[in-house]
Amino acid sequence: MSKKPHREKFVDNYHATTLFNQLTIDKENLIPGIKELYHFPPDSLWTYTGLFTKGENYTDYRRSANSYLVVKSDTIQYSLPGITMDRKWYLGVTYWSCFLCSLLLFWFVFHHILRKLFALNLPNETYWENIDNLLLTDNQLNSLLFIIGSPGSGKLDRVMNLIHEHKIKGKDASTIAYPVGETSNNCLIADMIHIPNDENNMGAQIEWNNLKTAVKDARYSLIIVNHFEYDIKNPATNRLKLNFLEDLMQRNSAKVFIISTVHPVDFLDSLNDWIFRSIVYQ
Repeated sequence: MSKKPHREKFVDNYHATTLFNQLTIDKENLIPGIKELYHFPPDSLWTYTGLFTKGENYTDYRRSANSYLVVKSDTIQYSLPGITMDRKWYLGVTYWSCFLCSLLLFWFVFHHILRKLFALNLPNETYWENIDNLLLTDNQLNSLLFIIGSPGSGKLDRVMNLIHEHKIKGKDASTIAYPVGETSNNCLIADMIHIPNDENNMGAQIEWNNLKTAVKDARYSLIIVNHFEYDIKNPATNRLKLNFLEDLMQRNSAKVFIISTVHPVDFLDSLNDWIFRSIVYQ
């Protein structure tokens, strides 16, 4: 080419190649005549289009005052394949199919790792309420129930509401009645708070004896043992609870609901602790 070609300057390419030059080592072995990676050097010996310019790239090398050697390259920038209708249509389809499958595989693995790390694979809590209602109201399942809940969660109130709605029946499918303010009922609430802590307290002792006698009354179809966790660390109190339950189970005619805020295993821990202390301090 006898005429000097015109090339546009691109500021972004200039800064990119300059930064690349600053990070380059062994600068003594660069191509002769190319002192720096400038697009338009002062001696005008060579010029080239930006490396990041889309489309064809040109490099111009001056051979004489009015002669330039122009080298043109094909498109060297990578471009994402598209979905076309020509004979190579499968290339774009294959690429994007593999890309989507890779994303799905990555999400599947990543999701399972998260479930393992953060225990996300927990059962849906919405089903627990259905199970609770089934255990409380099914006449074949609710003969003996141990109801556990946090303090103040309304365990007794929920049972009483089901009784008032006539959803809890006796063993013979009879209706459980607990009229508020009346004594004519067939449901007894035995509160373990009435267990006497002092043997000299005759009033508490009499009330406790009356409660033990009441649970033997055949007219009760449901007996609710409330506050079963009361004084759990006291071996004497736990012994009274055990005797109370033994007397209660000898009736074998009424349903028994035990309401507590403590898991039954804690009662065994209390007993084991009492046995350990007895052995150590003998």
